[in-house]
Amino acid sequence: MATIKFFIQSKNNPSGIYVRLREGHNTIDAKAKTNYVINPGDWSTKKGQPTNLKTAAYKSLHNELTKLRTDLLEHYNSSVGKCLINSQWLKDFINPPKQVETSPNKLVTYIDYYTLHKRNAIGTSTYKRNNVYKNLIKRFEKETKTEYFIKDINADFKLKFENYCSNQNYAWRFRTN
Repeated sequence: MATIKFFIQSKNNPSGIYVRLREGHNTIDAKAKTNYVINPGDWSTKKGQPTNLKTAAYKSLHNELTKLRTDLLEHYNSSVGKCLINSQWLKDFINPPKQVETSPNKLVTYIDYYTLHKRNAIGTSTYKRNNVYKNLIKRFEKETKTEYFIKDINADFKLKFENYCSNQNYAWRFRTN
């Protein structure tokens, strides 16, 4: 059975509250700083909680720590055997890493991405033209049974796309300037 304890490491005011997760005899021993702070004089080292739970602020802090304990135990139980449980795992649980927004790789989705990020810089006619291009490329992909990615845009793609547009009686030319 895993044990979870809260503690402080400093006498400075305010002091950060840490959490420690242990299981077995030295099998798992992870420690991380939480996002909570407290005055060290108001912390019970023995109980691992604020001393005066009658004040609204410390009662709220106690409730938050209890919720963190419950969520952490639930996350731990679902992670056992699936990944390495260590201090980094615990830090990532407390402060999940931010997902880096990346631009799409597919040509068709990139057109929407581009239009969205340039919405203040482009006019209505450019917006409409981008939608026309997007739909034309979708039809081209359907005809060629190929999904095109940004990395695929080269001279060969240009020739194939121009031939497709010509065969569809669509006046299309890539600009060369």
